[in-house]
Amino acid sequence: MIWALALAWAADGPGDVPPAWSLPLREDQHPRYLDVRDQPVRWSEIRPFARETDVMRRVRRRRVGRSVLRVLFTSAAVAEGYGTVHLIQRESDWAWVVGAQTGFTALAAGLLWADIPRSRRIDHAEMLDAANAYLRTSPGR
Repeated sequence: MIWALALAWAADGPGDVPPAWSLPLREDQHPRYLDVRDQPVRWSEIRPFARETDVMRRVRRRRVGRSVLRVLFTSAAVAEGYGTVHLIQRESDWAWVVGAQTGFTALAAGLLWADIPRSRRIDHAEMLDAANAYLRTSPGR
């Protein structure tokens, strides 16, 4: 009997909106989400509805792209720093130029790493919009 109830509960999926929710869902202060009646809603309850749309695929692609850029810029800054050290050891005048380039590359890498919280908030906002759109247009509503 318990197995049958568990299977029935698992088969429901994200298509059923809990009755306590009133659309649209909104973000009060990150990471706090509320419905129209100011009832708190957990992100773990919202995310399955966003997964029903194509926005999750776009968010994942963007996150992977940003991660690749972070790794590339960081590794480039390390390689340029290594080259600068070798130029300094050889007392080359080009050490100043490569050192300046290293500074700019490291700055770009640092800015990419510092942008993580902001970009996650933007991703969550897009997923929240997608979840609202899905819930408004889903057949069970």
